[in-house]
Order: sequence, then C-alpha cells, then structure tokens
Amino acid sequence: MLLTLDNLCKKYNDKLAVNSFSLGLTNGVYGLLGPNGAGKTTLMRMMADKKTDELIELVGLKENTKKKCGKLSGGMKRRLGIAQSLLNDPQILVLDEPTVGLDPKERTKFRNMISEISGERIVILSTHIVSDLEMIAKQIVLIKEGQLLKADKGYNLLTGLEGKVWELSIDDEEYKRICKEHSLLVANISRTKEGLKVRVIGNDKPIESAVLFSPTYEDMYLYYFRTPEEESEEVI
Repeated sequence: MLLTLDNLCKKYNDKLAVNSFSLGLTNGVYGLLGPNGAGKTTLMRMMADKKTDELIELVGLKENTKKKCGKLSGGMKRRLGIAQSLLNDPQILVLDEPTVGLDPKERTKFRNMISEISGERIVILSTHIVSDLEMIAKQIVLIKEGQLLKADKGYNLLTGLEGKVWELSIDDEEYKRICKEHSLLVANISRTKEGLKVRVIGNDKPIESAVLFSPTYEDMYLYYFRTPEEESEEVI
C-alpha cells in the first residue's frame, strides 16, 4: 500500500499550519515529531480527511457527501457503513448479510465494491443470497450447526453435484404419483402450457424422461442444507 501526500497546505486565518507538505508512505510505522504548534495535529487530521475522501469516492458516495445519513437510500447506507469499516484500513473485513434489502442494481454495485477492496485484505462475507457468493467469492465455506461441512472453490462444489440435478416435464397427476413413490428434493417448479417442469436433486434418475442439468449455487445450497426431515428420508 502507498499513501502519497502531495503538496498539502492548510491555512488558519493568516497562518499556514501545513505548508507544501509532500511525503510518500508505505507499510510500516512512522513517528511524527515536532514541537507544539508545528502542525502535527493538523497534518494528521488532513491525512485522515484525505483517507475519508478516498473511501467516499471508492464506495460511490462522492455526490452525496452533503446529505444527512437519514436521507440516504438503503444501498447508500450500506456503502457508508463499508467506508466507516475501512477507515482504519483493516486487513480483515467481516460483513454479515450486507446486501439484505438492496435492490438488484444496488446489490451489483455492492458486489463490485467488495471485489475491488478485497485485493488488499481478507473479506468474510456471510450471506444466504447465494448469487452474491457466486459472483465474487474465491472460496465457499459451508457451515452447519456450528460445524464446517466443506470449504472449496465454488466450481469444485458444483462439480460434486454433477449427475444429481434433473428436470422433469410431467403433468399434475404424474407429479403427485412420483411424490408418493419417491422423496423428491425439489429445487423449482414452473408451470407451462404442456404441464409442469420440475427441477429435482437426487442421486438417481427419477423417471426415464428426466433430463440432466448443470447444478447451480442454489442447487448446492438446497443439497447441503437439507432439513433434518429431508436428510432422514432417502433422496432419489
């Protein structure tokens, strides 16, 4: 990391408290020495303000700096919270459900921002919105009842579900019959003019006409986080 102070100046009334101060700082400890009135406090405040300005621009709030927090949208408040979290430049950033309540556009902005700041630090993002992780996570950590289930790259976890995701094109009566004969882990049901399209997850082909599909992150979530009732039943 490099912080560049370029010709900083600060004037109080007719007195220059900081005058054309330039310095490049990299990782490490810097001791700022000087007598009272030398401008140490003013310089440190200016560096803090410079960092604040950089973060406000990073999170896309530069045009809203005059607004009160109560006037900001939900997405803007989330971004402001990230800026506050980054003020001390932490190496580990923990975010708990940061995109809850955001519309798709704000979530996209938020994900892009998280990707941008993750280059210099560890970001632990806790969420149940699997699409957020699909876009930006380098590794997915699955935890259940306080225990680690799996931790791997997303595509590796999806590979483990290859051959387990099926789509059935059936009518209502056939669907009812299959449900009686099998324990279906149903991912999605959609109605068409021809009948039902049912996406199921299971080890075996449920009916002869079933077609294999590539697994998604939502399929993965449903498979690994089955309820106790679903786990106790044999999944087809």
